[in-house]
Amino acid sequence: MDENILFLILHLKECGEVMVRTNRIVGGENTEFGSHPWQAAIVKESFLSKRIACGGALINKRYVVTAAHCVAVYKYLHQYLGIILYLGVIFRTPIRSMKVRLGEWNVRQQNERLPHEDYGIVDKVIHPRFKAADFQNDVALIKMVRDVTYKEHILPICLPSAGADFTGDIATGDSGSPLTISIGGKRHLIGLVSWGIGCARNNLPGVYTRIAQFSNWIQSNVHL
Repeated sequence: MDENILFLILHLKECGEVMVRTNRIVGGENTEFGSHPWQAAIVKESFLSKRIACGGALINKRYVVTAAHCVAVYKYLHQYLGIILYLGVIFRTPIRSMKVRLGEWNVRQQNERLPHEDYGIVDKVIHPRFKAADFQNDVALIKMVRDVTYKEHILPICLPSAGADFTGDIATGDSGSPLTISIGGKRHLIGLVSWGIGCARNNLPGVYTRIAQFSNWIQSNVHL
């Protein structure tokens, strides 16, 4: 690793900074390695498979924030004529069946400059007012089993001030992934992908959880 980059990482005391300066938009150029170092992947495992189910954002050395619907499963009642009624019961996906993956850049490539890292999960907190029927309060916290060691490709993102409003250049990713904006040269987490129709299709909405409305809840539930 370049000595200058190593120095910056060791002395990095703030969030939202990257070692690589690039821009990304849907339909634009590919990202560069390390350009989104807070990006997390929620990996779900079963007896027969392992898959990346959702995204998330690293907010400090122990916690990732993600969409609540990514870490909860729901029970539905199927009735005749194709009508489905939501029972209002939320069953949490077992912690033992999930991992957090950090530092992943290209899921189709194994020989990246620095490897990704997988972390077990010790706890998760789903917002108490999360409603699966309409995705209200679609936010959750995941606590990893051990502290993350920051590296060039694994760094935290900043949280916004409670109630803040934003306009400007926004970058986002896949389902459950962070919606970010640059403020003073640092990336801030302003939203999480909640739901939408397709990927950046014209005249179709993309819905995000507004993180500024949950900053106080996040801070009160992060226990290092």
